[in-house]
Amino acid sequence: MTVFLQLREKITNKKYKSWYRNNLVVASFFGATSVINVDVLTITYSQLLDINAFKASCSPEMGRKIFYMNWFNLFVQDLPQLVILILYHKNVVVMNFVPFFALVTSGIMVL
Repeated sequence: MTVFLQLREKITNKKYKSWYRNNLVVASFFGATSVINVDVLTITYSQLLDINAFKASCSPEMGRKIFYMNWFNLFVQDLPQLVILILYHKNVVVMNFVPFFALVTSGIMVL
């Protein structure tokens, strides 16, 4: 989904296309990692440290789509994972470190 979002932005937004061409390595890296986590795309237009590689001129529509995709990801991936870990914690007598750590980190991710 994020790859199509980037392709659509390149086709419709000339400034984004120019930024993409000038920062091909950064754009490709964040595009590939955004398949795993959608929120990574927000780094490309975050104005981070005033570096040109992080100054993509994305349309407000792309920002909205990333926002809604993050909410979708929360309900489809993060909340069920938290529920499964809580059920595991309730049904296991002694919890090892790794499942407990996974429970804590997924709880923090949901917040």
